[in-house]
Amino acid sequence: MEGKVQWTRRELKKRSKAVLHTHYWRIVLVVLLLSLLMDGNKTPVSLIESAVQEQSGVSIQDAPKSSSLGLASTYQAIRDWVMEKQYVGSIVIGTAVLTIVVLFFIVAISWLLLAIFIVNPLYVGGVRFYNRAFDTKPRFKELFHVFEYKYRNVVSIMFLKDIYVLLWCFLFIIPGIIKSYEYLMVSYILSEHPDMQAKEAFAASRQLMQGQKWKAFVLDLSFLGWAILSGMTFGVLGIFFVSPYRALTFTALYRKLLGGDVIPHNIYYDGMEEEAENGWYSLPDRSISHNGQEDKQEV
Repeated sequence: MEGKVQWTRRELKKRSKAVLHTHYWRIVLVVLLLSLLMDGNKTPVSLIESAVQEQSGVSIQDAPKSSSLGLASTYQAIRDWVMEKQYVGSIVIGTAVLTIVVLFFIVAISWLLLAIFIVNPLYVGGVRFYNRAFDTKPRFKELFHVFEYKYRNVVSIMFLKDIYVLLWCFLFIIPGIIKSYEYLMVSYILSEHPDMQAKEAFAASRQLMQGQKWKAFVLDLSFLGWAILSGMTFGVLGIFFVSPYRALTFTALYRKLLGGDVIPHNIYYDGMEEEAENGWYSLPDRSISHNGQEDKQEV
């Protein structure tokens, strides 16, 4: 890319609203499915939490519904339960402590495996789905594209991305935040180029985000008010508006950084014939070459 790509929050949000309006229920359904997987009550971790609550009588009401899935809260609940029982005798206490350790590691390992092998690939598939929505009517099979093509490569790169950001956060919080925005486009790049090597994907993301990290951070902050309103509605507003709105806005940012996203008429999909629709149904010519530079070749 030559020079720094210019964009405004208003421009991206206007674009994302148009796409959301055009494919509203499809996009909301995808957001709902992903939310159920990552934050719902049917994950392995949440099932363990439920079992702990039934056995101990301790309600984990404050467990954060985020990627951490309430690990700290689960551990705290188990520990408090043991302490409240006030057991006497080293054998009983030792057994209780061992139970805490085992359950905590089960929770941690369950969350880790779920995130690595299911959540991350589906997240990349969701990004691909959102990207399609800007050009045509997106199909739900995009969610599972990674599972059919270069699954191992995508899983390993997304895992490396999480590890890199986590290690930077261990050093200092600010560098971790910076790195998270530097690698922001990795999942978007993999959604179009799942065969790209890790070094190339990270280099491409750094290139796209060069000089854009602060603006992307401010863009994220602009959704803070919406997030508060979503919390006040117990997440209902988040599912039906805030989450898809934010996801499409950052997809619009990715497209803008790649080449301007100069196909505005496609978001006004008005029902083509099936043959014509299939002809449209291909990713636009916005390829990134495997050396991190823009390339105008077909994907």
